[in-house]
Amino acid sequence: MIHNPLVIAGVLTSTLSSALLSLVSAPKIFQSVAQDKLFPYIGYFSTGFKKGNTEPQKAYIFAFLLCCLVVLIGNLNAIASVISNFYLSTYALINFACFDNSFAKSPGFRPSFKYYHQWISLLGAILCVCVMFIISYQNALITFLFFGLLFFYMAHRKPDVNWGSSKQAHAYRQAFQYCQKLEKINEHVKNYRPQILVLSGNPASRPSLVDFAHAITKGNSLLVCGHVIPHDMSGSVNILIQNLSKQIKTWFSNRRLKAFYFPLANKNYRLGIQNLLQGSGLGKLKPNILFMGYKQNWGHKTALKDINDYFGIILDAFNSQMGVCILRNGFDGFDFSDLMLKNEKPIFFEDKNYIKKTAAPPPTKKFPPRAPQPMKPSYANSLDALTLFSDGGSDFNICRNAKNMEKL
Repeated sequence: MIHNPLVIAGVLTSTLSSALLSLVSAPKIFQSVAQDKLFPYIGYFSTGFKKGNTEPQKAYIFAFLLCCLVVLIGNLNAIASVISNFYLSTYALINFACFDNSFAKSPGFRPSFKYYHQWISLLGAILCVCVMFIISYQNALITFLFFGLLFFYMAHRKPDVNWGSSKQAHAYRQAFQYCQKLEKINEHVKNYRPQILVLSGNPASRPSLVDFAHAITKGNSLLVCGHVIPHDMSGSVNILIQNLSKQIKTWFSNRRLKAFYFPLANKNYRLGIQNLLQGSGLGKLKPNILFMGYKQNWGHKTALKDINDYFGIILDAFNSQMGVCILRNGFDGFDFSDLMLKNEKPIFFEDKNYIKKTAAPPPTKKFPPRAPQPMKPSYANSLDALTLFSDGGSDFNICRNAKNMEKL
């Protein structure tokens, strides 16, 4: 039988720990939530009273006033079951978060407790939920509803924060596992997919070429936009490539294009293309078709070298066991880079001070009237493919006027 002094000591200890948690830890957590801007109208509590003060002084006062209001009820037993449910739900979420991080094999989650095990964490979460329903199933349902509303609100709002969550670890783990499984699957003609490498350069300078390739893949197979940057690799050039990659990802997202951008620095254009042919893709997710624009300036002064490189790239693609598609857009071509250089900042400058320069964003100004206008992506239409041979060869039935995607 437990002696009364031990019971009193346990109650006092539990009361003091809960009070300290409410008055010290809770304000700091509330300040962090306010700093992440997860919910509206709480940004006031993200700072202290003085500029540069990181202590959650405003949150301390808010927590103190809230505790005073609860005490003024005069009957703590009336809300004891509600408070217990919220505590248990918090413990359940913490236990499940530990289990989820362990199950995702996240390298950043390394618990120091010697006897920790992921399945014990899951068991603890289940026991907390069971006790919630044993205490009061009505309050348990209300608690689940409350947390469910918070979850759907956060999922709908999509806050711009990066916590390194277990969701990211799960996404990487699943992608890695599926790539490994794909390696063990034998190819078959019925499962053939066109996986396209587009020699687009900066995709924003050739949107029509990228849109045409995306009309074939439709987001259901691999599309890689290759860009050979005519510079030797260096730390400063790498910084610019990273900046350009971020902007191109945003450009893809705005145009609803499911594609990958693969920039590569090499002063020799043909060697850069050879590196693209060999290095783009991963395992079975590797391009099998090369898309390139039709060469326009055949009579240029340096045309002989360019022509040799042009035909050499085609031969390199054939040697890589890839199909080749050469697209022509009348006499206008696909390239808008000259117009971008006139209207916007160039992508790379020839001076030595690379780091102070940034990658040019996609063009925002209007093109001159005679310039080839980019195609508007069509998401409802598709291209029909006619199978010619049983070995997987196919021919695309493409309209003569390829510029008008709405007619395809």
